[in-house]
Amino acid sequence: MSLQDKFIDLVTSEKIEDFLSKDSLVCFSFTSEIDSWQTLAEYDGWKLQINPKNGICRVVDSHIIRKVSSSVKKIEELIESYM
Repeated sequence: MSLQDKFIDLVTSEKIEDFLSKDSLVCFSFTSEIDSWQTLAEYDGWKLQINPKNGICRVVDSHIIRKVSSSVKKIEELIESYM
């Protein structure tokens, strides 16, 4: 199963709220020319993105509010733990 498929399953299964509770900091994420976020997976406004400059991943909702940020490996492990 691809990361995209796992992300869709996470969002549609309503387990996304449990996933998000792993991170206590929720804040707006503003995208600028300096930021170069690439989308790894997307569904219904939710995006799993990576910044190739520093390797940090984030999950943002449809309002571009960052819900979780961590390494790609940690995000993938968290997704796997909820699947």
